[in-house]
Amino acid sequence: MIPINLYLATSTSCNVGCKTCPVGRKEFEPGGLMKLEMLKRIMDKCTKEARVITVQLYHYNEPFLIPYLNEMVKMVHNYGIPVFLSSNLVIFKNVASVLAENPETLLISVSGWTQEIYERSHKDGEIEKVKANMKEVARLKGPNTHVQVSWHKYRYNEHEEPLMQEFAESLGFQFVPYGTGLIPQDRAMKVWKTGVEDPAGEDTLVPVKDAQKLCFDRRNWPCILQTQILPINGQGIVLNCSNRSDEANLRGSLFDTTVSEIFTKRKTDAACKACQSVGAHIYATQAYTRSLYSPVRVAEDMYRKLGLAGRFPKFSAWATRNLYLRPQKKKSI
Repeated sequence: MIPINLYLATSTSCNVGCKTCPVGRKEFEPGGLMKLEMLKRIMDKCTKEARVITVQLYHYNEPFLIPYLNEMVKMVHNYGIPVFLSSNLVIFKNVASVLAENPETLLISVSGWTQEIYERSHKDGEIEKVKANMKEVARLKGPNTHVQVSWHKYRYNEHEEPLMQEFAESLGFQFVPYGTGLIPQDRAMKVWKTGVEDPAGEDTLVPVKDAQKLCFDRRNWPCILQTQILPINGQGIVLNCSNRSDEANLRGSLFDTTVSEIFTKRKTDAACKACQSVGAHIYATQAYTRSLYSPVRVAEDMYRKLGLAGRFPKFSAWATRNLYLRPQKKKSI
């Protein structure tokens, strides 16, 4: 069976307005709230037809807005599969009950130490609430939950990064800064085609225009979004690309096809071919910050080609955190 990572759009709601994110910009995302019955149907089918490495219970949404998120974590664990969660942690609904289920990984997204800097990206968020909630997470979490503070690097927030890093590490959390990008990559492709900058991407660490050649030079690199990630929305509809959320990205019901067929069709999908022809898949994963001759990338590709992905669940979860969700450099080599 093929190894896959499930990216589940468990809802279409978020409580902050990050301008680089389609949900943050309040753009329409089909799917709605995923019910427990739908989650079970998805898990039953995917575990029968593929080797599921991890389950991500979020897409661009805030998962802690879901009142039964703890039950979703428990359900996935019943299949013996590690759970990934990501939160802005502005609110603290259901956090204690979710942490009691010991999710393997919790990512906390931040972009500033002071409110003035933080709200430039995390619009409508309150950084002091986030800090207080981070302390509560440190108090409540079990030893098997890995917490990563994901620092969104923008052109304006570098001076506050050390302050958040010191605070995060004092709580026992891993601190991972990474380069920001404009989501979805279609918007970057439009900038490259027209030469007109997108206001939503004006603060990204590497200007969208500057990323064009770096991505094009790496366009022949494989796309992990195409070969290993299966995104599904709350209605059980397959998304062709995990980095897009519009209706044109929908590919029909999961239950009218097979997991294998989904991945096979992507190889000839017109949207995938157009994206890869200019290296936009590299932009989507921020991989253009890596050396053209990166030994880590070669090792990742070999690991997957040998069919080892998912053979060792704990190692796969570690690899996802440290290789796919890895820190990004400011400049490419």
